[in-house]
Amino acid sequence: MREPHFWTKPNSISAFLLAPLSGIYRFISRLRMTLATPQKAQAPVICIGNFTMGGAGKTPVTDFIAQALKENGWQPAILSRGYGGHLKEAIAVDLSQHNSEDVGDEPFMLAQRHNVFIGKDRVISATLATQSGLNILIKDDGFQNPGLYHDINILVADGEKGFGNGRIFPAGPLREFADDALSRTDIVVVMGAPTGNGMEEFIGKCHGRAVPVFHAKIKPRSVSLDKTKPVLAYCAIARPQKFYNTLAEMGFNIGLTRDFSDHHYFSEAEAQSLLQQADKENLSLITTEKDAARLSHLGKSAHYRNMLLKRTKVLPIDIDISDEFMSHIFSRLR
Repeated sequence: MREPHFWTKPNSISAFLLAPLSGIYRFISRLRMTLATPQKAQAPVICIGNFTMGGAGKTPVTDFIAQALKENGWQPAILSRGYGGHLKEAIAVDLSQHNSEDVGDEPFMLAQRHNVFIGKDRVISATLATQSGLNILIKDDGFQNPGLYHDINILVADGEKGFGNGRIFPAGPLREFADDALSRTDIVVVMGAPTGNGMEEFIGKCHGRAVPVFHAKIKPRSVSLDKTKPVLAYCAIARPQKFYNTLAEMGFNIGLTRDFSDHHYFSEAEAQSLLQQADKENLSLITTEKDAARLSHLGKSAHYRNMLLKRTKVLPIDIDISDEFMSHIFSRLR
């Protein structure tokens, strides 16, 4: 979904009118957290979450932690709800049997490198993972889901985006207030420069509560594409401009951009339109790794989408974060 414009405005009439619904949303959320009895898994659980709607950078942080754990002798499993996929039961993602439409784009992307389990009930997917012999669980999203006990809570915030008008959904972008979220947080990761609305105050609250704050930034990998030729950059992520800014910083000449709503699955007509635009303007095509996951394994009927994937270069990303970040996690796992 696209975020409403009034979420960024401090004194919007729309936000004022929706304030009673925000109160109800907050009351139900807090009641749910209070009444829940989290179940402990047979392995430590690291939860990667946020307290805003939309993307904050949780998936790259999840990817980074999973890889670091593997390099240090752990056998991690990533637990995902499988948002956007049509399979709802708890299963292990199998790349030979599943595609992104089955399990969701982010789980499918992560499964290229890690063991991933999806399912609405994280307790069941955690049990499947530990029964498979995996000895540490990374819960991608689910900070507000109290069913599974978390040994470590890591809160990710988009530094450049900030917290909009500072109101609770649906009047604003917050799932809960910062004070409520920080009461359950062990580590904070700020993605990008902390210039967004409310970030300075938030970081101050972290320091006041002795919650360590680590700053991370996107580190794109190299792409074999001629940078002298203009590109048509397209994506369906929460903040398209973030992707376009990264390309510009890498030295790409952006001729055109096309952005779609987060987690959008491209239709044949949209794929054909992108191909025609690229041909008309003599542009190379480039997209994100998550968008490419949604274009993979489409089958013979998806002629233009398969052609679009074949002609598109993909920009994979890592994150750059201090060594102390994982040291801090390891110290809590001892």
